[in-house]
Amino acid sequence: MKGKGVRSEKTASKRRGRWLGVVFLFLLLFPGSAGAYEVRRGDTLWDISQHFLQNPFLWPKVWALNPYLRNPHWIYPGNRLRLKAPAVAGAPTQKVPPLTQ
Repeated sequence: MKGKGVRSEKTASKRRGRWLGVVFLFLLLFPGSAGAYEVRRGDTLWDISQHFLQNPFLWPKVWALNPYLRNPHWIYPGNRLRLKAPAVAGAPTQKVPPLTQ
């Protein structure tokens, strides 16, 4: 007979599986703090684009990188926005020539 508050191994395994799924999803959506921003009260995609991308007209790019935002006018404090596209393995990288004096 099980005592009160004792969980079966099956229940514990399900709970561990759920948490691992949540952690994996979080890491997949937000691989690092670099390139991510947490929305604060009063923020708009226009202002965020101006601050991080130095061009407010690039707000559709920020919106496109965050497909969970259905309407760009409705962002809320606490939303985490991705600001950079994830790197694609095997994609060509552009070499920048060194500065000369």
